[in-house]
Amino acid sequence: MSDLFLVLLLISIVALIVGLKNPKLVIRWGEEEKRTRKKAIWTYGVAVVILFIAFGISMPNNQGSQQTTAPAASAPAQSPVATPSWNQIAVSQNTVIAQLKEFKASNILPDDNGFPADITKTTVSDGTIQIEYKPAEGLDETMLVKEAIGTDLDSMKMLFQNKQVAKVDMITMVDMADQYGNTSASKGVELVYDRSTADKIDWTGFENRALTDPANALNLSNSYFIHPGIYKNLKIDNLDNSIGGTDSNNS
Repeated sequence: MSDLFLVLLLISIVALIVGLKNPKLVIRWGEEEKRTRKKAIWTYGVAVVILFIAFGISMPNNQGSQQTTAPAASAPAQSPVATPSWNQIAVSQNTVIAQLKEFKASNILPDDNGFPADITKTTVSDGTIQIEYKPAEGLDETMLVKEAIGTDLDSMKMLFQNKQVAKVDMITMVDMADQYGNTSASKGVELVYDRSTADKIDWTGFENRALTDPANALNLSNSYFIHPGIYKNLKIDNLDNSIGGTDSNNS
């Protein structure tokens, strides 16, 4: 229908133009003296307006057609792949290092504020995890040991959630001077727990006990070690030296 209106519109425009020059050519009806330019303008001008409106109305609504067109099928959204939790993955050097980055202090016991950034070495072998870390200097011997206990217990609580972990060996490194005044990093405190001991522990209650009785965390370990230079000034009572102290090799 729009094509018909377009043809009639074009004819009317041509007739209007011709009528302005020679109205008698396009006005073929009525008395000859009334075939004037005014008559041509009125007749074909009105026709042009009406046909223009009719042409516009009859044009197909492309926008509406596009809106009613069924959208192309989109690919189904893929569900995000869930990252397995620590207790579901194999224990390896990489997975342990990654998990240590998730370390959070319990705030029950004093901890090394720089942990896990203070870690200097991580070793994993047959389910045994050994972690060496070196906290900032400036603590007295008693606070050093208490922070080591807090950091070690918080780390073990996290690591023993994976049943493949058989033993955790935490070593706190400190700068110690020998008799000649030479300073070097040495093993200051070492605390070792194995799976059989860890499975007996309620970690929250155990840490609350260690807050007032830090010796308990050492005495119930599988073994512990305290450097002689630290041990001589240590103010922690009731230590069981039969499983640890200055001579334990933590084997």
